[in-house]
Amino acid sequence: MSIIKHVLEEEHDRLVELAENYRKKIKDLPKGSISKKIRYQNVYLYRAFRDSGKVRFVYMGKEGSKQGKKALSDRNELIKYRNLLKEVRSEIKEVKRALNGYS
Repeated sequence: MSIIKHVLEEEHDRLVELAENYRKKIKDLPKGSISKKIRYQNVYLYRAFRDSGKVRFVYMGKEGSKQGKKALSDRNELIKYRNLLKEVRSEIKEVKRALNGYS
């Protein structure tokens, strides 16, 4: 077995494990998007998601509140991990193509 093939196999295993970790983190974060609603000159945050085909809104707090900041940071974290997972999937495809060249 060539050294390059061995390195590519190790990289593939590492990327698969990394993708699984990202999937677990995405699963643990709350789903849905954050919508802002203005009422009486105050901004309120709601998490919007689908439940049994219906769109549900759950109150998350005022925009500057502790709960509101947590909701926004969770949403940003979810977006970050989705983007990282997308990159890792692309890298896995490249490594698989390179490994197929050694078969």
